[in-house]
Amino acid sequence: MTEPRGVSRQTFLRGAIGALAAGAVFGSSRASADPSGWGDLAAAIKGQVILPDSGGQFSSAKSVFNTNFNGLTPAAVVTPSSAVDVQKAMEFAAAHNLKVAPRGGGHSYVGASTANGTMVLDLRQLPGDIDYDAATGHVTVTPATGLYAIHQTLAGAGRGIPTGTCPTVGAAGHALGGGLGAQSRHAGLMSDQLVSATVVLPGGTGVTASATENPDLYWALRGGGGGNFGVTTAL
Repeated sequence: MTEPRGVSRQTFLRGAIGALAAGAVFGSSRASADPSGWGDLAAAIKGQVILPDSGGQFSSAKSVFNTNFNGLTPAAVVTPSSAVDVQKAMEFAAAHNLKVAPRGGGHSYVGASTANGTMVLDLRQLPGDIDYDAATGHVTVTPATGLYAIHQTLAGAGRGIPTGTCPTVGAAGHALGGGLGAQSRHAGLMSDQLVSATVVLPGGTGVTASATENPDLYWALRGGGGGNFGVTTAL
């Protein structure tokens, strides 16, 4: 990257990150900070709906690994416990014109894991073991599964996958955003290895995206889909 003349690299990067963060969540317009019906959503899902008036619990729930963005205040942090919970939360967001910020590991450089006035979907409570299928060579994970845990499972089978080196980065953000790492020169990006994803679309519909099923969504996800097209619940 060529440093802009008259602007320090640090100043330039801070400005770029701020601009990207402003567009890092999806939704049709400015989010409502206080929609009615949060109690209805809490009753409809098995996970939690954590609001700003929850005190210390909210402060903890909204915190992300990238502490540059911990000063932001989402409208609520929703912790779905299943893909069905995610669908109900997305239906709620569509009905109340809320922007949504999906969160896996919370490492996003551009702050895509949180934003002022959004509904953060914290996906760390989604159930699911790391499922390696020796017959196909495919491994299935949930979005917040850490890279180290994936490598542990695959190493036991004598396999590997190209990723970055931070052990707690979540699989979804890393894969859907590209996934550059030490092995990329000879093995490509993590997004190159994606063969399918289960995605909840903005209206709440759940679909599978692969080379043969919803292929347009599949190709969009492979490097450009970090929360831009829906909420991924499995990869």
